[in-house]
Amino acid sequence: LLLDAPFPAMDSQQRDRLIAEIRDLLKQRQVAAILATASREEAFAWSDHVVLLQEGKVVQQGNPYELYYRPSQRVVADFLGTANYLPVTILSEHQWQSCMGDHHASYRLNFPAGTQCDWLVRPQEIALALDAEGTALIEDRLFMGTSNYYRVRLNGALITVQTSNWFEPGQQVRISIKPDQPILFPALPATELETPPPASS
Repeated sequence: LLLDAPFPAMDSQQRDRLIAEIRDLLKQRQVAAILATASREEAFAWSDHVVLLQEGKVVQQGNPYELYYRPSQRVVADFLGTANYLPVTILSEHQWQSCMGDHHASYRLNFPAGTQCDWLVRPQEIALALDAEGTALIEDRLFMGTSNYYRVRLNGALITVQTSNWFEPGQQVRISIKPDQPILFPALPATELETPPPASS
């Protein structure tokens, strides 16, 4: 079954319910289905396997979790959700330095010492804790019902954080990120233009 952007004008609750019902029906009848959509939310909710296309070429494919948390390219990371890029310096085969200090990876990093990279961190991978001596500051909050989006200033950089915890703008916080398997991309030159996002998925 081929579906070409079948949910364009629905509100999110109606769309999500319909997607779940159709998925269940297709699985019961063992019908394979392909959904063509430019909506990452629809692709994630619908798919067991996602193929991301840009200008008619496959950029990356795999299960939705893999594409979201382990993107092979910056264009994939940008299209599939909000991305923080923290500037880092590679210190050794297993160590790198960011605005939060030194970090250690359990596996070998694929960049030589001294390389400047960008560390991809998703908003929900960041933890915040109230700390009067914390080095980060809550700039503002966007309440989304099930979670809050914060813009947090840390050493001059603005970082987007998603959490269900409640903080007030102006509060000082401590920020932490689990660094075990970092996604690192070569740092972009300051003058380089952003790559246009993929047109379909």
